[in-house]
Amino acid sequence: MVDRPCTIAFCFSGAVRSFTQPRIHESIKAQLITGGLASQGCAWDSFFYLDAEDGGGAGTIFAPAPSSKQDAAAALASFAPTRVVWHQEGAGVVPNSCTDGLPDPTSHPQLWKLAACYRMVEQHEREQGWQYTWVVRARPDTGWLENAPPVQAFTADRIYVGQPSVWPLNDQFALIPRHLAGVYFSAINSFYACGDGSTGGSGSE
Repeated sequence: MVDRPCTIAFCFSGAVRSFTQPRIHESIKAQLITGGLASQGCAWDSFFYLDAEDGGGAGTIFAPAPSSKQDAAAALASFAPTRVVWHQEGAGVVPNSCTDGLPDPTSHPQLWKLAACYRMVEQHEREQGWQYTWVVRARPDTGWLENAPPVQAFTADRIYVGQPSVWPLNDQFALIPRHLAGVYFSAINSFYACGDGSTGGSGSE
């Protein structure tokens, strides 16, 4: 598969929540993408795996207003997304058989949606016959207050991620060299590694 000089796949997954608010989706495009990571000549595409349901429990700076898929479509338009998929409730849920309650079952939905978004990226790469140089995981409901540094400021020998927020990783943001993307986005498989060391079921497709 052919590699291109600088291409970034932005992979957004999770609940829509405040994404429909202009100050949120406009800051994502302007400060994370065009004025941030892709600001020094990188081509970019966006992929959205969205959930219309809000599981709750997340803090937000701007409280999410009730949003329809039509509201989200208007917000998505400025991104000209390569692919948009809406999560179907119950899709991908394969419970583990861990008897000790570890890993926490509440981690499964986010990890599964991460993997689902990455599968869209992989499918697009196969269809185009080339790979991105970077993959970015970001949330659709998280606004940006400042410009992110250009991707050229980072070295491609590691994954850039914050402190874990959803076991076993930070699900809010990650900057990942393409050759390491499979490691991050396959985190769903860890859901089937029980806390007592046994294997409880099977991971993602």
